[in-house]
Amino acid sequence: MNFPRRLERLRQAMHEANISAVHLVRPENLAWLTGARTHIALMGERGVLEAIITPDHCTFISNAIEACRLEEEEGVPPIQAYGWWETQERERLVQEALGGQQAILDLPALPAALERLRQHFEPDDDAALLQLGRDAGTAIARAVRELRPELTEFEASAHLAKEVIALGMTPVVNLCAGNERLQSRRHPLPTHARLGSKALLVLCARRNGPIVSVSRMVSFTPPDAQEEQRYRTLLEIEAQGLNAAERGGTLEEVFRALQTAYGTHHMPEEITLHHQGGLAGYRPRESRAEPGNTLTVQDGHLLALNPSISGFKVEDTFLRRDGRLLDLTLHDWPTLHIQGRARPGILHPTMTW
Repeated sequence: MNFPRRLERLRQAMHEANISAVHLVRPENLAWLTGARTHIALMGERGVLEAIITPDHCTFISNAIEACRLEEEEGVPPIQAYGWWETQERERLVQEALGGQQAILDLPALPAALERLRQHFEPDDDAALLQLGRDAGTAIARAVRELRPELTEFEASAHLAKEVIALGMTPVVNLCAGNERLQSRRHPLPTHARLGSKALLVLCARRNGPIVSVSRMVSFTPPDAQEEQRYRTLLEIEAQGLNAAERGGTLEEVFRALQTAYGTHHMPEEITLHHQGGLAGYRPRESRAEPGNTLTVQDGHLLALNPSISGFKVEDTFLRRDGRLLDLTLHDWPTLHIQGRARPGILHPTMTW
């Protein structure tokens, strides 16, 4: 993470948009700028750090509870601190940093031109992204191998959280469905239901800001021929969306490619039952693949599609670089080859790799 370079890019974008000052409070924007963990709760609109950027100054402000940690452990440049109870002092520091200028606040969002900065990763980010993806893939693979039919979904999610945190990541999304709920729940928050014969784990893992997504399936008995064919069909559908993204299509074109593929395989209704993913980054979904989205998939974008059909889901996070999609999260897992790509299989007892 190159703070001076990102500050330079932000100021250039501000200049082009005729913006004199920006006031950042959202954790994902501050993580992009500084690489720091500025959240306390896992999710929330405001973190414990704020930054005011003008053409000449970049001022960081936080309460005295957090300022030392942010400087010493997170590497944030010197911070102007106020007592946690001193709301008027905080406001004075903000106004002093603004110097009479009107700032654009990133709540609810920054202008599109500035949001796009956060959605684009430069080549010097690649090593950290590769490691994050590898660790997320490793964590979910380890968790799946600990599962047993008699475990509850809550217990399965606990295994996943343990593996993710042990590798230095934060599980910002941790979902699980056992056999009973696989058919009907596309965002399966865990319950006390037993896993039974099959399970799906879904993970969005964050480290120093960026988030990657990965889903994996396990069957405790070998899938029958019909199940294997349905899952392969899902992978063929996914391939059409990945192909459109690799070509540099818009997110609407990625959606249309998936929509056409669902229809080709005689299941057009499935696309209406769940969104199809889109760009990833400092949010699990920075921008969705959906009708009307004209954002073009470019080098430096993270892509996490998650097509699904009843009972089955597939998801990995890809980095587009040099016109190709690089799978970041497919690690330590049996694979099938679909249209020239390795894609995750369903783990089951007789599978070898």
